[in-house]
Amino acid sequence: MKSFRRMCLYIRMATLGKERGVLPVLAVLLLLMFTSFLTQVYASLAIGHQWTAHRIPGSLLALAASSVLRYIAARVLSFAGYEIGMRKIVSAWMNQGNMSVWKAMAVNGLFNLLLMLIFGFITRFVLDRKSAQI
Repeated sequence: MKSFRRMCLYIRMATLGKERGVLPVLAVLLLLMFTSFLTQVYASLAIGHQWTAHRIPGSLLALAASSVLRYIAARVLSFAGYEIGMRKIVSAWMNQGNMSVWKAMAVNGLFNLLLMLIFGFITRFVLDRKSAQI
């Protein structure tokens, strides 16, 4: 119950406080993260369907491998000083200044946009290669 009250307080602070523009940008960022994940799943399905006998296990293995690569990329960026993830955004929002929130949102947005483009190109390459073989 305490965490629910804290979340309501954060939302009230975002809508009424000095960080008014944070909540709509956060909604766009969540939509971008969801779209990035969907393109990752779609790319994994395209890669998994290259195997003729075991399509579903191939898709699951491709999804696991792409998730591991996504995690490694996020950790490399964190070692470079750019934290990736919603926890960093919320932490910057509550503890630090307004500029830190916008920086964390920009880094997360660019990271997810880059991943979405990479997975989209992988999907297009795999599907174009598959259609050329038919």
